[in-house]
Amino acid sequence: MKALITSAASDVGRLLVKGLGDAIDLVATDLPEVADSVGATSCPLDADEATRDLVTGVDAIVHVAGVSQASADAFGRADNAAVDYHSRCTYNLLTAAAEAGVDHVVYLSSLLLFADCDASWDVTEVWQPRPTTEIETMRHAIGEFTCREFARERKIKVTCLRIGTPGNKEAPFSGDRLFNDDLVTAVRNALDRPPSAWAIYHVQSDVEGRRFNISKAVEVGLFEGGRS
Repeated sequence: MKALITSAASDVGRLLVKGLGDAIDLVATDLPEVADSVGATSCPLDADEATRDLVTGVDAIVHVAGVSQASADAFGRADNAAVDYHSRCTYNLLTAAAEAGVDHVVYLSSLLLFADCDASWDVTEVWQPRPTTEIETMRHAIGEFTCREFARERKIKVTCLRIGTPGNKEAPFSGDRLFNDDLVTAVRNALDRPPSAWAIYHVQSDVEGRRFNISKAVEVGLFEGGRS
């Protein structure tokens, strides 16, 4: 399998490039302001030949969709940069991918979409996202909508992983903690299990005090939960 990873200079992107590199033929990309810092292919994800070249010959895409501070500064405002990346750039990427015959996209969304839900609620994938006007949640709602419409029209298969807060096992506890190893495992297994059109999973590690229901992800074999 040959897979493209976007936002390779982000913390999550770096983690996935390192964790998946031995198992998959990887192509890493990021925006021009930061791509060189990690040896990634520079591409602004415009609607042009550069984006089409980027996805040519690729079997799958892991769309991390994280905007670095350097890219945000170059854009002018971090919130504008995030909205642009999750809407226009994501649309351009998926359009080029569909035209090139890419089979599958794994989009990394966030469990922050349910941050305002009561901790006692059993939040599953059938719940509608509850984004606020804060850019950290709004950007993922925009990205999910864009990806879902491509999948709905059968232009490309999309797996949406709503992930918890990545970190190592020694990091301070949070109710949506996702161990780094579990993140890599979930993405690797998601790449091997493309849906018929659209699939969505909640992914966080199975630790004491875990907030979100992860039974769907565990049942399909994305990961084993990661209880320490």
